[in-house]
Amino acid sequence: MVRTARFAAMALAFAPFAFVASAQAKADAAASDAQTLEVRYDDLNLTTNRGIALLDARIARAANEVCGSADIRDITASRIVRACKRNAISGTADARSLAIAASDTRLAMRSR
Repeated sequence: MVRTARFAAMALAFAPFAFVASAQAKADAAASDAQTLEVRYDDLNLTTNRGIALLDARIARAANEVCGSADIRDITASRIVRACKRNAISGTADARSLAIAASDTRLAMRSR
């Protein structure tokens, strides 16, 4: 069975470097679109710190993909992107915890 975690993140509805619209239009676009990505973890040992760190890195990469980036000179867009990434990562907390707990349970069942 392939283990994956699905999570929704507020997605900026424009290409990572296409920051032509106004800041309000960007905020409206981000609020109206949610993108869901799967983060695979079937190859990770979530009973180890390394496995959990790798899962966290994959979640961060997925958030980066969903939220894109902003021109550092555009302070408003940069804030929107940072908030998007923060919300995307925090939105995975329950799925992340369940995946780790399930791994711990499987390990405990095998060691009996």
